[in-house]
Amino acid sequence: MEAVWLVVTRLEHADGSAPANVLISAEGSSRMTGVHDLLEIRSADVPYDDHEAKLRANIRKLNEALDRGPTAEQLVALRCERVPALILVGFKKHSADGSAGFPTAVKSLVALRHVDPPMPWGDGPENESLADEVLDELFRRDLISETERAYLAGSCTRAEARAARLADDPAMRAARIVHLFTTKDSRVAEAIRVAVTSQSTRKRITTKLANELATALILRATADDRARTDQMRRYLRDAFGKAVHSEHWEDTGRDTATLRADALRELPQWVQNQCAGDPGPSSLELAVRGAYALVVSGRLNADRGSRSNEQPDRRTPGEVLDAMRRNVQGTYQLSQALDDFAAELPLRAVDENGQVKKQADGIDQKINDVYLRGEFPAAGKARSARPGNTPLELHQNRLSDFSLAIDRLQQAFEAISAVIGDDGRPVVETQGADPTSASAWRETLDKIDEELIVWSRTFKRLHGAAQDVVVAHDADGHDEGTSPEHEDHYLDSDESLQSN
Repeated sequence: MEAVWLVVTRLEHADGSAPANVLISAEGSSRMTGVHDLLEIRSADVPYDDHEAKLRANIRKLNEALDRGPTAEQLVALRCERVPALILVGFKKHSADGSAGFPTAVKSLVALRHVDPPMPWGDGPENESLADEVLDELFRRDLISETERAYLAGSCTRAEARAARLADDPAMRAARIVHLFTTKDSRVAEAIRVAVTSQSTRKRITTKLANELATALILRATADDRARTDQMRRYLRDAFGKAVHSEHWEDTGRDTATLRADALRELPQWVQNQCAGDPGPSSLELAVRGAYALVVSGRLNADRGSRSNEQPDRRTPGEVLDAMRRNVQGTYQLSQALDDFAAELPLRAVDENGQVKKQADGIDQKINDVYLRGEFPAAGKARSARPGNTPLELHQNRLSDFSLAIDRLQQAFEAISAVIGDDGRPVVETQGADPTSASAWRETLDKIDEELIVWSRTFKRLHGAAQDVVVAHDADGHDEGTSPEHEDHYLDSDESLQSN
């Protein structure tokens, strides 16, 4: 349904007949010929057929058929009677002494269209258009106000947002947009479906598409160059993991300190439940906000590919953020990233107590993609080595060594089965392994398995106790989360609560 390009053309006749003015398709002539053929019209008759009464009667007949329910033949006619078109009405030369005229310009325009056609829109502009249509559909259905539509579309300033009692923090705006595209509200979901399917060939809204549409709106709050924006788009669309779409959470608008405190309260119960399921909605909201700060600041990247790049950790940003929100240090780190980003400071690293880490020279340690992936690895993977030699740091390093050893054990075990004999079967299936050695290996693995159960129970007992997070009040009486040094830590359930 792209428009054809029409040019007003004057036809003069050698036999002295009166001239005829008609719109000729400079581009799209094959489509017009097809339309005339379906309507059983001879193209050469169009400039001279001026029976207005006949034309009006035909249109009235088709309109009546549409009201009653058209036949297949009438439906074809209805589709062909109207063709979208652009009319070229003039031409302005590039320079006064230019020799090219209007006909040459039209031919060049058509050549550019067919000989060297324009590139497709691409994901970015296409998603921008679809996202705007989603907001328009939500507004038409009275699910958002006109002010909210402008806010979500990035069409209002921070001052205008504050005046409308909307958050002027871009990270909070990002969380609101993500929640809009992941909500369980059937009315909103239906509006999104209608908007997208009416403007594209898509039949359903996938998780990937929802993330892309949300990202298109979120990045309107940034003012980076195009190349940088395209990179952020690729990274941010992978920053909202499965839990954001599958678990229940809300965009509550809580300040960062309160949200962090609520996220920390969720962790003990999650640990008591054997770390099964999801920690809770507060940690999800914190991760969504943190995704904006970490990705836009360039501290968290997506997979950059393997060409000339050593990146052993192929997790998406969403998977890294999910690992962060599942422990105390990660929760503090997300909160610190939001605070530093809002203050326009370099994003700093924090320890398990929420304290900013210091380098050997006393300077605050900054975070980057490599640091975050090493500090918050996937379950069962080794953490980055601790730089100090305190008992706790040595303990963490030995656990990391053990994790690496488990990886090597798994690889060695799989390598045994990979040895194929002359008969095409794994040698281990035909030759087996020495029973004495196998028995010794099993005894060792059994001992390790028993100790791992004990260690897991100890961790659960220590970190599964309820956390009492103190909320202070500022001078105006508003709730304000206390600083990390004044927050309580998880303690053994048999001990009394002690402040740090």
